[in-house]
Amino acid sequence: MTLIERIHKEINSYKNLKDGWDGVDSSAPTYETITNTIGLIDSLGDCLELIDEDYIYTTWDGTIVIDFQNDYDDLVSVEIGQNSVGYFFQTEGHVSVVDNYKVTENGYLSEKLKSIIEEVKEK
Repeated sequence: MTLIERIHKEINSYKNLKDGWDGVDSSAPTYETITNTIGLIDSLGDCLELIDEDYIYTTWDGTIVIDFQNDYDDLVSVEIGQNSVGYFFQTEGHVSVVDNYKVTENGYLSEKLKSIIEEVKEK
Protein backbone atom coordinates (compact mmCIF):
# COMPACT_ATOMS: atom_id res chain seq x y z
CA MET A 1 0.00 0.00 0.00
CA THR A 2 1.40 3.41 -0.95
CA LEU A 3 1.73 6.31 1.46
CA ILE A 4 -1.20 8.19 -0.05
CA GLU A 5 -3.37 5.06 0.13
CA ARG A 6 -2.48 4.63 3.82
CA ILE A 7 -3.27 8.29 4.50
CA HIS A 8 -6.60 8.06 2.66
CA LYS A 9 -7.42 4.92 4.65
CA GLU A 10 -6.67 6.70 7.93
CA ILE A 11 -8.82 9.71 7.03
CA ASN A 12 -11.68 7.58 5.70
CA SER A 13 -11.69 5.58 8.95
CA TYR A 14 -13.13 8.70 10.64
CA LYS A 15 -16.39 8.10 8.75
CA ASN A 16 -17.08 5.40 11.34
CA LEU A 17 -17.02 7.85 14.26
CA LYS A 18 -20.31 8.96 15.77
CA ASP A 19 -21.07 12.06 17.84
CA GLY A 20 -20.03 11.35 21.42
CA TRP A 21 -16.98 9.29 20.33
CA ASP A 22 -14.71 11.23 22.74
CA GLY A 23 -17.14 12.22 25.45
CA VAL A 24 -20.70 13.48 25.54
CA ASP A 25 -20.00 16.81 23.78
CA SER A 26 -17.63 15.48 21.11
CA SER A 27 -18.55 15.66 17.43
CA ALA A 28 -17.63 13.30 14.63
CA PRO A 29 -16.08 14.78 11.49
CA THR A 30 -18.66 15.61 8.83
CA TYR A 31 -18.60 14.33 5.27
CA GLU A 32 -17.42 17.81 4.19
CA THR A 33 -14.55 17.79 6.70
CA ILE A 34 -13.37 14.39 5.46
CA THR A 35 -13.71 15.50 1.82
CA ASN A 36 -11.78 18.72 2.53
CA THR A 37 -9.02 16.75 4.24
CA ILE A 38 -8.64 14.32 1.35
CA GLY A 39 -8.68 17.25 -1.09
CA LEU A 40 -5.89 18.94 0.84
CA ILE A 41 -3.86 15.72 0.96
CA ASP A 42 -4.32 15.19 -2.78
CA SER A 43 -3.05 18.75 -3.40
CA LEU A 44 0.25 18.24 -1.56
CA GLY A 45 2.29 16.43 -4.19
CA ASP A 46 5.71 15.38 -2.91
CA CYS A 47 5.20 17.06 0.47
CA LEU A 48 3.35 13.92 1.58
CA GLU A 49 6.63 12.46 2.79
CA LEU A 50 6.43 14.77 5.83
CA ILE A 51 3.26 13.01 7.00
CA ASP A 52 3.11 9.95 9.19
CA GLU A 53 -0.32 8.37 9.73
CA ASP A 54 0.26 8.86 13.48
CA TYR A 55 0.26 12.64 12.83
CA ILE A 56 -3.30 12.60 11.50
CA TYR A 57 -6.05 12.73 14.08
CA THR A 58 -9.53 14.04 14.72
CA THR A 59 -10.44 16.44 17.49
CA TRP A 60 -13.37 16.42 19.89
CA ASP A 61 -15.09 19.16 17.87
CA GLY A 62 -15.06 17.25 14.58
CA THR A 63 -12.05 18.75 12.83
CA ILE A 64 -9.11 16.77 11.46
CA VAL A 65 -5.52 17.74 12.24
CA ILE A 66 -2.49 16.87 10.14
CA ASP A 67 0.97 17.64 11.46
CA PHE A 68 3.90 18.02 9.07
CA GLN A 69 7.28 17.77 10.75
CA ASN A 70 10.86 17.56 9.52
CA ASP A 71 14.01 16.22 11.19
CA TYR A 72 14.72 19.68 12.68
CA ASP A 73 11.42 19.70 14.61
CA ASP A 74 9.90 22.40 12.38
CA LEU A 75 6.16 21.86 12.56
CA VAL A 76 3.20 22.89 10.44
CA SER A 77 -0.03 21.89 12.15
CA VAL A 78 -3.10 22.08 9.91
CA GLU A 79 -6.66 21.82 11.21
CA ILE A 80 -9.31 21.11 8.58
CA GLY A 81 -12.98 21.76 9.20
CA GLN A 82 -16.23 21.71 7.32
CA ASN A 83 -15.68 25.13 5.70
CA SER A 84 -12.19 26.30 6.61
CA VAL A 85 -8.56 25.41 7.20
CA GLY A 86 -6.47 26.86 10.02
CA TYR A 87 -2.79 26.33 10.61
CA PHE A 88 0.31 27.41 12.46
CA PHE A 89 4.01 27.11 11.70
CA GLN A 90 6.51 26.56 14.50
CA THR A 91 10.27 26.72 14.03
CA GLU A 92 13.00 26.73 16.67
CA GLY A 93 10.32 26.43 19.34
CA HIS A 94 8.49 29.62 18.31
CA VAL A 95 5.23 29.98 16.45
CA SER A 96 5.91 32.32 13.56
CA VAL A 97 2.78 32.04 11.40
CA VAL A 98 -0.88 31.55 12.32
CA ASP A 99 -3.50 31.81 9.59
CA ASN A 100 -6.77 30.41 8.27
CA TYR A 101 -8.84 30.49 5.11
CA LYS A 102 -12.20 29.38 3.77
CA VAL A 103 -12.03 26.22 1.66
CA THR A 104 -14.59 27.51 -0.82
CA GLU A 105 -12.61 30.68 -1.57
CA ASN A 106 -9.12 29.24 -1.93
CA GLY A 107 -9.49 25.59 -2.84
CA TYR A 108 -8.23 22.96 -0.44
CA LEU A 109 -4.63 24.18 -0.14
CA SER A 110 -3.78 27.89 -0.11
CA GLU A 111 -0.59 29.04 -1.81
CA LYS A 112 0.70 30.43 1.50
CA LEU A 113 0.20 27.14 3.34
CA LYS A 114 1.69 25.18 0.45
CA SER A 115 4.83 27.36 0.46
CA ILE A 116 5.28 26.92 4.24
CA ILE A 117 4.96 23.13 3.96
CA GLU A 118 7.44 23.12 1.05
CA GLU A 119 9.85 25.22 3.15
CA VAL A 120 9.68 22.66 5.96
CA LYS A 121 10.23 19.85 3.47
CA GLU A 122 13.27 21.48 1.86
CA LYS A 123 15.05 22.33 5.12
